Amino acid sequence: MDDDPALLHVDPTNRFDLDRFDRLDEAELACGFLRANGVACELSSMPLPGLPVDIILWVNADDAKLAWALLADAEREASLEKQQRSGLKKN
Repeated sequence: MDDDPALLHVDPTNRFDLDRFDRLDEAELACGFLRANGVACELSSMPLPGLPVDIILWVNADDAKLAWALLADAEREASLEKQQRSGLKKN
């Protein structure tokens, strides 16, 4: 399945810095998840190896609330699954 071109780019004059990542794979996973849910996103350029620079995930300003909620829900679900696998119960 080809990516929707409209989901691959964010208008630089109307973008919102949604999150920052230390690792490219985590940034790509988050951006791919947003695109799969219909939210356009873009990542900043890759830093040079060895330099302590964050990878920025941008979304359109109008999509920022939805994008943040999607990522927060996904993180919450992952945390619950991890707790369940380790035998812990949620209080």
